[in-house]
Amino acid sequence: MSRIFDEFDANRSGFLDYREARKACRSLGLDVSTEQAIEVLRAYDDEPDGLMDEEEFRELIADVQSGRTSLPPRVAAAAAGSPRDSGRWKLD
Repeated sequence: MSRIFDEFDANRSGFLDYREARKACRSLGLDVSTEQAIEVLRAYDDEPDGLMDEEEFRELIADVQSGRTSLPPRVAAAAAGSPRDSGRWKLD
């Protein structure tokens, strides 16, 4: 999972900001806007620091792969019409 997380952690901070989270969501097949990416961060951010750590990222991937989600309703509704191509990511 670290390798996948690192693909999106462009600045190697150990966290994803909203820009990096948006890119990750898009790779998961969720076509989210900047505002929606911020909502995703809020939904999965256990620390309320505005950043997503690797464990929070793992939760997002697990939820998308399983079809359940903690995404805010507005984001989930937008994502519902998006094809999900997360099959290339397998949780360890």
